[in-house]
Amino acid sequence: AGRLEIFTVQKLQQHLRDFKRQRGLQSFDDMISAVEENLDPAKNNEAASLLTVLRERYRYGIVDEFQDTDPLQWQIFRRIFLDAGDSKLFVVGDPKQAIFGFRGADLPTYLKAADEMKSHFEACEYPLTINWRSDESLLEGLNCLFQDGEWFPRDTGIRYRQVHAPDFDKRQTVLLDDRTDRPPLTIVDVTQWKQLRAARKNFARFVAMEIPRLLADGGPPRMTFSLKGNPPRPLVASDICILIAKRPEAAMLTEALDLAGIPYSFYKQTGLWTTDEAVHLELLLQTLAEPEERSAFRKALLTCFFRVKPEDLARAPDVPMQHSARTLYQRWLANADHRQWSALFRSLLEDTGLLIQATRDA
Repeated sequence: AGRLEIFTVQKLQQHLRDFKRQRGLQSFDDMISAVEENLDPAKNNEAASLLTVLRERYRYGIVDEFQDTDPLQWQIFRRIFLDAGDSKLFVVGDPKQAIFGFRGADLPTYLKAADEMKSHFEACEYPLTINWRSDESLLEGLNCLFQDGEWFPRDTGIRYRQVHAPDFDKRQTVLLDDRTDRPPLTIVDVTQWKQLRAARKNFARFVAMEIPRLLADGGPPRMTFSLKGNPPRPLVASDICILIAKRPEAAMLTEALDLAGIPYSFYKQTGLWTTDEAVHLELLLQTLAEPEERSAFRKALLTCFFRVKPEDLARAPDVPMQHSARTLYQRWLANADHRQWSALFRSLLEDTGLLIQATRDA
């Protein structure tokens, strides 16, 4: 079975390569793979000439966010800038961020690359120990938290480096007045709730109560600071950010914020085309495009436009021709057939009660 699976995957990969080549298609990963293959002497007889041209054209390489580098990208950088020639390579990265696996990046690739650069190519390491973004008192708390805790497995080779704020006259943010009654680093204790769901729900409530308290709700500002030399200003709602580890954790937070009447924006929220409304609309339009399918109308009945429950539909073998739902569906078929899109979508909103329901919910 294992050999069959490997054979099948290899055949599918070859079929996909042929399919894209015949149609002139190329993905971002294909671009990286093509460059790596053309720089490999074992795969390209002209690799040496190509490398010579690239080294003459690009004397210096600077790779930011190096922890997001995947094995193929590292091979490209190594061949161009390190294996031969006088080119120089500078990389800037943080292995602690490699654990997110962004775009195929993996921690072993970063650690291997860093070790090879130092052991094989005599690269120098320059730690960045100045944090230009955070307040000095917050950095002291973070240093204490991460330095003393075993946050990263020892076998990864990752260790926390203490960082400090720049000299006072070089700081980009200066805290002028703090009346929040909170230390720079606050840990919320939710251990009294034994169930994880209950703990998260109560933490969400705490967040929803803490935000208006920090914003002072029309009273004197609880925090005043100067940002990048600009005039002093108080804390405002757009200064507050809630970070979560995984998307499902956002549900209780957004619910608590909604109940508290706190407006918010959700960064990288589920896209428009994957919302329930978009899925229902797509399903309905598919049934209108293929009315000859016997189950088309019954599928349409399950959408939000008719709101028929599956168990109720199962008990009804058919819907009479004179039924209001079938009459409305026939009208939509006529609208679609005559390309009367404005009339169709207006009817979807008005004749189904969706518009009234949305107005009530608002």
